[in-house]
Amino acid sequence: NVVTKVSTENNLTINGEVGDFSTHGFGVAANFGGEKFRNFIQVNNTESDGYRYNTDYKIKNIWYQNQFDIENGKVKFQAGIQEKKFGANGFYASPAFKDQYEEVQTSLVAASLEKKVNENLGFATRLYWRRAQDMYLFIRNNPAAYRNMHIGNNIGGTVNFSYQSSIGITNVGVDYRKEFLASSNLGDRERDVTQVFFDHQFKFFNQKLEVNPGTSWANYSGQNFFYPGMDVGFIFNPNHKVFGAVSKGFRIPTFTDLYYVSPAEIGNPNLV
Repeated sequence: NVVTKVSTENNLTINGEVGDFSTHGFGVAANFGGEKFRNFIQVNNTESDGYRYNTDYKIKNIWYQNQFDIENGKVKFQAGIQEKKFGANGFYASPAFKDQYEEVQTSLVAASLEKKVNENLGFATRLYWRRAQDMYLFIRNNPAAYRNMHIGNNIGGTVNFSYQSSIGITNVGVDYRKEFLASSNLGDRERDVTQVFFDHQFKFFNQKLEVNPGTSWANYSGQNFFYPGMDVGFIFNPNHKVFGAVSKGFRIPTFTDLYYVSPAEIGNPNLV
């Protein structure tokens, strides 16, 4: 899990690359702003003819994020888009199928607020929109032979409260998202996914032993699921900790799992 952040220093980075098979790339990145308002922006492009037949690619990225410090908290915003176009020689099917091709475009916009209400109570909230577009050709120069086109949108938000008391730290939160899909193969689909989660952290023996029981409730497609869990950790010093965990988890079936049909695969709409 990698959480990116803006730099505390102002700087500019420019990079370029060249290589065999007409490979070349160029990028610019900058950190800028003042003490309370920081910004990061990055733009880059890489291209290649590919090291063998139909392995060419073009990849473009634009990314921006910022952080604005407020009293006892911070506001964050991030947005970006990535576009990939590439020859997929033998990538998805048998190595004999050398003429596959794909174009993928992904964009994301998210905003969050983290704030301490007082010494004991704090909260964090996040809103986001993610769009993914995927166009696949089985034969690059003959789109009519077999073509898939998918456009998906996820819109959602999360609210999480944290309260510190004499018996430990309590966290409770709600997560909701709406999923939309328009697909030439999977059809037009949409669904709601809701989760409510709760956990509490107990500390013993001068706060060296941590015990964290918790549970979550999930609802999607009219079905309800409960997922309990617990982890126990022991802190030897500020830099070292050992812990173990046991929990019940889940993965919601994707629309591909449920509905995809091809000469080699068939989805199962009855997956739970």
